[in-house]
Amino acid sequence: MSAATSSTGRSKAKTTKSVAGWDWDFHREKIVRPIGAAVDLDLKLLFMPTYKPDEDLLQLFCRLTFTALSSTQAIKSRELKQHLCSLVGATALKYGQLEGMSNGLVDLLNKHEHVPVIISEIVADASRRYDDSRLAETVLRTVGNVDPAEYKAQQQADAAGVRNVATFIGDLAGRLPHVLANCMASLMPHLGGEAYALRSALVTAMGRLISGAFSDVAGAPSSSIQQAKLKSKQALLDALVERARDVSSYTRSRVLQTWAQLAEERAIPLSHWLLVTELGIGRLEDKSANVRKAALQLVESLLQFNPFSPELSVDTFKPSLDEYSGKLEAVATKEQLDECLPDDDGDAFKAIEAQEKAAEKQKVDQQNAEDSANQAVREAGLEGGIESLRVLVASLSAAVKFSELLSGSIPYLEQLLASPTASDSTEAMALIILMKQFNVDNSESAVLKILPLIFSRDVAIKDAVLASTCVLWLSSDPKTSAQQLSLLPMCTTLGELTSLEEIVCELVQRKQFSTEIVRSLWGIVSSESDASPLEQRGALLVLSMAAKSDKKVLAGKLDVLLRVGFSEAARQDPVLTKATCTLLHALAPHPGASHVHYPLKPDHAAFSHLAQLMSASPLPEAGWYAAVEEAVATIYALHPHPETLLEAVLQGMAARSFTGSQDGHTDVYSLSRFLFVLGQTAIQQLVYIEGLTKAVRNSRTALEQSGHCDQSDIKDSEEDIGAQIGLGGTVAQDMELDALKEKLEAQMVSSECLLGKYASTAEWVCLQLSREATARPLWTSSSSLRSSAVLALSKLMIIHQSCCERNLQLLFTIMQRSEWIDVKCNVVIALGDLAFKYPNLMEPWTHHMYVPLKDPHVTVRKHALMVLTHLILNDMMKVKGYISDIAECLEDDDQRIVALTQLFFHELAQRGHSPIYNLLPDILSRLSASTTLSQASFQRIMKYLLGFINKDKQVESIVDKLCTRFSCCEDTRRAKDLAFCLSQLNINEKGLKTLSDSVKSYTPWLGDEEVWAKFLVALQKSKKWTKPEVRANIEEFEERLMAIHSEQRGYRRTEDVAAASSSRSESDQGGPTEEVENRQPEAVTGADITLSTRDGCASQSPDQMANTKLKIEKQVENTKSTAQARHPLQERSQVE
Repeated sequence: MSAATSSTGRSKAKTTKSVAGWDWDFHREKIVRPIGAAVDLDLKLLFMPTYKPDEDLLQLFCRLTFTALSSTQAIKSRELKQHLCSLVGATALKYGQLEGMSNGLVDLLNKHEHVPVIISEIVADASRRYDDSRLAETVLRTVGNVDPAEYKAQQQADAAGVRNVATFIGDLAGRLPHVLANCMASLMPHLGGEAYALRSALVTAMGRLISGAFSDVAGAPSSSIQQAKLKSKQALLDALVERARDVSSYTRSRVLQTWAQLAEERAIPLSHWLLVTELGIGRLEDKSANVRKAALQLVESLLQFNPFSPELSVDTFKPSLDEYSGKLEAVATKEQLDECLPDDDGDAFKAIEAQEKAAEKQKVDQQNAEDSANQAVREAGLEGGIESLRVLVASLSAAVKFSELLSGSIPYLEQLLASPTASDSTEAMALIILMKQFNVDNSESAVLKILPLIFSRDVAIKDAVLASTCVLWLSSDPKTSAQQLSLLPMCTTLGELTSLEEIVCELVQRKQFSTEIVRSLWGIVSSESDASPLEQRGALLVLSMAAKSDKKVLAGKLDVLLRVGFSEAARQDPVLTKATCTLLHALAPHPGASHVHYPLKPDHAAFSHLAQLMSASPLPEAGWYAAVEEAVATIYALHPHPETLLEAVLQGMAARSFTGSQDGHTDVYSLSRFLFVLGQTAIQQLVYIEGLTKAVRNSRTALEQSGHCDQSDIKDSEEDIGAQIGLGGTVAQDMELDALKEKLEAQMVSSECLLGKYASTAEWVCLQLSREATARPLWTSSSSLRSSAVLALSKLMIIHQSCCERNLQLLFTIMQRSEWIDVKCNVVIALGDLAFKYPNLMEPWTHHMYVPLKDPHVTVRKHALMVLTHLILNDMMKVKGYISDIAECLEDDDQRIVALTQLFFHELAQRGHSPIYNLLPDILSRLSASTTLSQASFQRIMKYLLGFINKDKQVESIVDKLCTRFSCCEDTRRAKDLAFCLSQLNINEKGLKTLSDSVKSYTPWLGDEEVWAKFLVALQKSKKWTKPEVRANIEEFEERLMAIHSEQRGYRRTEDVAAASSSRSESDQGGPTEEVENRQPEAVTGADITLSTRDGCASQSPDQMANTKLKIEKQVENTKSTAQARHPLQERSQVE
């Protein structure tokens, strides 16, 4: 035995050996094979005269079967599985061991997770082999007779039994749907049980029954059996519809998957098609992502396997529906028969006689009506009779309704595109693409909503966008693809056009944008294919997008580009001109390269075209600025000395602008264009210097890495003291390079440079804009001039700090006094750029940066919020107390601003060191002191912000700070605000201790009903999750606070009565009624009483003065007695 054990070397976990060394796994198949073959024989002849096998032998067969099935190794053998099928079927059905075998199989189902599919296969094989379904029915009924509460307990305990039963039912429904149909009565009670796994399995079984057991009901001849099957099928369909509202998301998802499977098998009746479509569209708003995914797949299956048409536009069916509906109405009018009722309603006998005649002719009239209707249908050129016409009209109506439902679901799909769940976006994308292929109404606009998702961080979504683009616009035919792509940019917005550019660049990088498509696009540009100007423009735009990723797109096509892009037709088309400039820009060398090679010579014709575009272009005003912006960037990218070319252009434009018109006034049109080119030249010159600086650094680095540096220089630098302290070598060279760059920037805005000379013009125009509205010149009404001047000044200020410091106050003055939305937005964006480059210079003006958040114009508020969000989240601006102004944006009237504000605080909360927690006290103080913010708005803002406080230590600290602030409250409003903040916190045990120790600080305010209600809310929230022993302390503390509340409420009533009594006394005596300012109780002395009563009692008699003095002394005593329980700042003296 030891030798056998050592030779095999198997672990005890994998094999089961007896004491004698019996290897059951090795001998199992040798034993089961002959026994399985033996039971197929007629063993009854061996047991004469009873012809019944011995019971012990049959029990042995059962135990052998159960032992083999319980082993995971045994069922891996296909041959052994076949022998087990023979053994189970023969033992149960041939030799009468049905009950024992079925009970054993059910017991295995409840214990082992690997047996459900095997048992389903075994009972299905026995049913087919012996043409007897008793074993399968018995197992199903045994499973169905289990109490649903038992399955509920198994589900809660995560036991394998209920999962195995569910798998068994679902698998058996596919193998024996007719058998399962006979046992559904015993299984249906579990459809209302609480085990969702079993409910989901029954849903799958119902779908298999509809497509399997009842698939032949519709075409079968009418009989009582068929009618019963039809009712059963209808009941299953209704139950499947009802189960879509199941409480479990898993079951709801399984229902939708079952409907999708039925749609693919074309097993959904036409009467239920629209109902299922509405069901799927309704589940698009489900809270579970799995259900939404299943709903999207269901609608996709319904669309793909629809019984109506491959074209699902409403216009496809509407004309035919109107035509045949008219024909049906015409036939229905001929079908009407004369009524056999008498004219005289009072003659009862004639009425009865008429009714008898009508009854006698009913059968004949019905036949005649059908013949007449069918004849009318044949005369109308239709075959099949009136029933066929009715079916046709009903089908067309269903098709129209189906198309309208799909079109109505598109807004939900567009919402799912922006879902944070990746499956929502990808599945919605696939459905929208399918709708576009079926030509569903409004699907074209939905397709464009897919394009911005290319900027998603999720790789799956990004890949889905690229796949959708290939499916829609990149067909196998390059000419067709080029034509579709050329038309695409013409129907997109600016954001969608930017997204399309990113998509094209990505496709070019992935080699999915073939050279054949590029060649076809160039053919459209050169008008080789008789393309329209619209297609020409679109093709050039697409080529400009592709050229940003691959310069080979422009190879050999420069002459064609210049001929088309700067032709007479292009002079009136700014989009075509801008696309031409973009394509030229693609020829630029790589920025920052150590060795720059410019592809065009300075005297190339392209530069003359670009200069003419800036100085004397007839382009419309709306498109000239975008084209010139790209033209200036192209010159700086391609020209070896761009400043010389731009200097000539600026001088020419300045001469035309300053010479004036014939009446001596400034040419606003020319001045606006000049200032725009000036500002664009300034910013491009700055970028150009940055590029040269980077090129020098790269060249130096490349030289050092190549090993061509002089070793003696390196040795000298090592010996140099400056190098030892970090100021020699590369560091010193970098400092020298930075100093040179600083000097160049200062020269750019000096009066010696061209930009500096013309900078005074931009400053003068902006100075006129900063004046009051009544003092401005008339030419400031030009919107283009205003925008050009502000942009030019902003770009000049970016160049050097001296220019920024000189004009910063002017920029803030324009923002404050200007009523033009475009000017304010430009200033806000410019201030954001200045804050990034000159943070120290902008720090004293930080408060003014938050002022636009309260601007009356929505656009200005939105731009200000976006700029501040960018600066704060990227650590370009310190978060100070003014952040409360951003918090107030949570109550903005515009929902986009509210959403941006919520996004800001969400991103801010993701940063370390708990920034919202640190800023919360200051935000609370400022919001509570705000006179423009209502109490309801304050509560909504603080509720949102306090939602980010989820750490216990933070909650404890805030509770302590809030309690401290109670002692400094000056009015009830602030006390209410503090109490509300307490009610929004989940106060833990330590926080409750802090609250208990600080009772004196908020005791004076517990008399207010609203403050007391908020304290109760805070205590009730603490009771829900604290321990039982802590809960008792909370209840004790609550009783203590309730006593204080009752006491403080009594004090408030006493004060009110005393004040009312004093007021009535003075009113009866005719003396003047004066209100004394708030006074601290401990400061009330006899001298104060004397001073306060001299003037008020000067006109009273001695007796009246004595009575008044007694009342005042009594009030002072009452005040002193309550001073210990009330805060001094809140004691209001009612002394008169």
